[in-house]
Amino acid sequence: MKMGENGSLPYDKWTGGRLNPLHYQDYAQYFVKWIQEMEKHGYKIQAVTLQNEPLNRGNSMSLFMPWADQLAFIKEAVGPAFAQAGIKAKILLFDHNYNYDGMSDQSDYPLRIYADEGASAYVAGSAWHNYGGSVNVLDKIHNSAPDKEIY
Repeated sequence: MKMGENGSLPYDKWTGGRLNPLHYQDYAQYFVKWIQEMEKHGYKIQAVTLQNEPLNRGNSMSLFMPWADQLAFIKEAVGPAFAQAGIKAKILLFDHNYNYDGMSDQSDYPLRIYADEGASAYVAGSAWHNYGGSVNVLDKIHNSAPDKEIY
């Protein structure tokens, strides 16, 4: 399901790597089935993030998911899968630090995804960690996308 940064397969490491686009539908169905099973057992899932710390390249089990990958995954797979299955749980994107882990090409991660109408339609908002950077970035996100939630 994972591939190396250069697309190499197989990728059998616990850290790093990226989600292989050939498996976007598989990963989307994982979310759908997990939510459905939890709800069968009485647990209402309010929201999900698609990848904890998507810019983490490997200090723990990880999967690097830059904004363009997350946009494609939302637009092509998980958003339509939720809609088709009638899943009401909110999709929250990003779920990482205020400073984008110092990656200038990843700054404004949520805003880049919100700019795509197809992906943005499936997204309720963004989630954040306070491990690095200034909380003031949330003002920029809110002022640029006031209709989107911030967690």
